[in-house]
Formats: sequence, C-alpha cells, structure tokens
Amino acid sequence: MEAEERKATDSEDRRKLHLAINQIDNQRFLLTTGGITLVITALGLWLNRIPPTGPSMRFSCLFSMALLILLSVVYFYSWLLRNLLREFATYLRLKNASEWEHDRLKYRKLLREKSEWHDNGVSLVFLVLGASAISFPWLVESFYQAAAPPWAWALAQWVVSALYVASIIGTGFLGWFDREEHAKRVGDKSSGSRAENLNLRQSLLSPRRTKRSQIVRSTS
Repeated sequence: MEAEERKATDSEDRRKLHLAINQIDNQRFLLTTGGITLVITALGLWLNRIPPTGPSMRFSCLFSMALLILLSVVYFYSWLLRNLLREFATYLRLKNASEWEHDRLKYRKLLREKSEWHDNGVSLVFLVLGASAISFPWLVESFYQAAAPPWAWALAQWVVSALYVASIIGTGFLGWFDREEHAKRVGDKSSGSRAENLNLRQSLLSPRRTKRSQIVRSTS
C-alpha cells in the first residue's frame, strides 16, 4: 500500500515538474520577445526625438549604455531561468524519468556543445540586440555628421559594450557559471545519502522484527 502511494506521489510530482518546465520555457520566450520589443521601441522613440540640427553624441552614448544595462537585466533573468531548467532536467535524468532528457544530453555530447540549441538562439538574439544598441550612436554620428563624443563618454560606452558582449558569449556559448554539473553532483550525493538512510533504517528495524518473531514463537 505504501509503495503504491509513493508511486502515485512520484508520478504527480513529475507531472508538476514537467508543467513547471513548460512554464519556464514560455517565460524565456516572452523575455526574448520583450527584449526585441524594448530595443525597437527605444530606438524608434530616440530617433523621433532627434532635432534637425543633429543629436548630442554625449546623450547618444548615455542612451546606448542605458539600453545595454536594461538588456543585461532581461538576459540575466532569462539565464537564471535556464539554470533552473538545467537543474530540473538533471533531476529527471537522475530519476530516469525522461528518456528525452537522456537523449538530448547524448546529442549534446556528440556535438561537444556546452549549451543547447535554443539556449544558443536566445543568446544570439541578445547579442544582435546588443550590437544594435552599441552601434547606434556611431551610426547616428555618421548619418548626421555630428561631432564625435568626448573621449570619456566614448570610453565608458565601449567598456559597457565589452562587458555586455563578454557576458553574453561566456554564459550563452561557453558555459560560464553553468549549474548542470553542480546539480548532478548534488543529486548524486543526495541519492547516496538517501540510500544510506534507507539501509540504516532497515538495519534498525530488522532487530525489532526478529525480536517480535521470537516473542510470537515463544507464546505460541
């Protein structure tokens, strides 16, 4: 009876886990489309406010840095959701609850990829959006033939741009701070500790059962 109840509970927990995975995938999709909408809307509003005499390159650099910071926040939240997905997928593989997760891991190992194809797609989208925000002040300068920004503003803009590009490439394509191996190690340790606790419980209960059987035999 206890085994049937435990099996039913495990199947219900796995169903909830699959629903959570689908919900996180949908959230990442909304974050990606939100990043695209943010860049298009911000660039459109800025171009609409440029005076006929030309823009101030100082404010163009400031606008570019602010847009990169907003994109970084959106991408960072999507990256946190990706790590949560990796932990869920690792749990399903350790429990042998998903053949798809096992096959997908084998496919990644065959291609020697540290990230999955849809993760690469999300990272590529944010990389293109960042490139648009980075090049915007210089495209405006060449179009309006405006004066170059002060070197301090240009340097600040390039530093923020370099940090943005490095973080996207590192976390998106090179697997920086990836939680998959950590989740696997923790899962292996917890599985081992649960097995040890089960063996200890059985060893503690076995003398009691033996003593009870002896009492029953003596009374009979």
